[in-house]
Amino acid sequence: FLAPDLHKKRCCFVKQCNVRKNDTWACYFDPPSAKWNLTRHGLGGQEKANSFVACDCPDPTMVYNNWNLRNTLGKISVSWSLKVAVVSEIPERIFVFGAYEKKVVGNTRITEHLPANGVYIRQDHMHNRRAVFRKEVDPDWVLRFHPKSARWIIDGRKPETGQLLFDDTAGTCSVVSDSWHPVDVDTTWA
Repeated sequence: FLAPDLHKKRCCFVKQCNVRKNDTWACYFDPPSAKWNLTRHGLGGQEKANSFVACDCPDPTMVYNNWNLRNTLGKISVSWSLKVAVVSEIPERIFVFGAYEKKVVGNTRITEHLPANGVYIRQDHMHNRRAVFRKEVDPDWVLRFHPKSARWIIDGRKPETGQLLFDDTAGTCSVVSDSWHPVDVDTTWA
């Protein structure tokens, strides 16, 4: 996420979800070296960056050089795949499909499509700094983010009176992905 304050007179970014409790991933520009740094030690950390790139551009999404990676022994290598990307806009509607359960009844195999499938509408409020989606025809179904587990969750449980939605890892299906919204998830849901 874009940090609310400038760091060394430039924009900087701090990752919301850190699976390792000791990590505070941050991306910032260092004017004396003219490098963008990506570090797991936060904005105030004095340790050397895990990744860096020499490029005096306004923000890291505009970097045109290859990033350098520093391994645990301090050896540096060029990364051909590390990129910082602009996050796409959060969609108003999401179509969830493919959730099913296979059963065998007697000698017959049956595939039942689960009620998690359907159209979800983005809600006006955020949850854990991410968008929340409710199923259009059954608003008890919610698609939400859980930051401690870095997981998107589809949950059909009805919340208690006065509670908008649950804030745990339980649900019908989920996926580990620190994506900005569920459309950008690129791994398999379970």
